[in-house]
Amino acid sequence: MDLRRSSLPFRLEPMRILGIDPGLAITGIALIEADSPQKFTRTDWLTITTKSGLPLPDRLCELQHDLHEYLRDTKPQYAVVERLFFATNRLTAIAVAQARGVILLTLAEHAIPCLEPTPLELKHCITGDGNADKRQVQDMLTRTFSLQEPPKPDDAADALALALYGLLNAKLFAFENA
Repeated sequence: MDLRRSSLPFRLEPMRILGIDPGLAITGIALIEADSPQKFTRTDWLTITTKSGLPLPDRLCELQHDLHEYLRDTKPQYAVVERLFFATNRLTAIAVAQARGVILLTLAEHAIPCLEPTPLELKHCITGDGNADKRQVQDMLTRTFSLQEPPKPDDAADALALALYGLLNAKLFAFENA
């Protein structure tokens, strides 16, 4: 008997793509399970919050711990974390950058490959317009996932958009060869 590998993609279980909208106070998390870029089998979203009164190192540890637990429970194969772009508040940018560093480190510890689109790339992918506003992105998510309303809070909706970006750009994760 001559057994040969097929060059066609073959998946026994759905792909799980995690979207993360980084933040120190609120981090949006969304998970999409899909059999292909056109067939979603499950979506889920939530937020990780840290208390503003805690020292920065404690907040970062809490974020890392909660993300680690979520990754352990859901076992995503891929992640998408938004690249930072801030033009006004430097203090907020620094805090979000620190949280983003913890997120990237935690993903690396779990050996989860990660895409890092800019906000312009994300908006262009989801709506076709890199200058789209938050409402336009949320409208597209509502239609794409047949939701009654956009996910709440906005951080969770942004995370769902990031997960969808990962699904629509699955070739960047070598979807066909996974």
